[in-house]
Amino acid sequence: FQLAITEAYGGYDYLNAYPKQIAAVLPEDIQRVANEYFENHERAVSYYTRRGGGEVELLTIEDVRASLPEEMAGMMIPQIEAELANLALETDVVALRGQIEEMDAQAGMVPPQFATAMKFIKQQIQARIDEIESGEGTEGGDQ
Repeated sequence: FQLAITEAYGGYDYLNAYPKQIAAVLPEDIQRVANEYFENHERAVSYYTRRGGGEVELLTIEDVRASLPEEMAGMMIPQIEAELANLALETDVVALRGQIEEMDAQAGMVPPQFATAMKFIKQQIQARIDEIESGEGTEGGDQ
């Protein structure tokens, strides 16, 4: 999965350049852009509420396969399946939460065609966390 993201950005060079570019942004730059593009008369506020009674539909590996371009599916699905196999062995909730935090931090950088795959992996990590915390996901019950 990481390899695909790296390739989507044009190679590994962005890994070295991107943090420097982010660090180069000054508070004055943010203020300048905000003042240029945001005005008091051009604001909108929305409130979103969930409708009651609806079941949340979980993504499946088939949803991920359908969301990927055909040439990418052949490369990505085996990587995702391997990651799921490793996930089943993980028992450290802190490490799993760290993975979710990393994914959230990278969410804006993920190309649109990988969004469903990212959601699926996050969903599976959260399910594993829930499984461990309920006591069902530990071998020998040592946690």
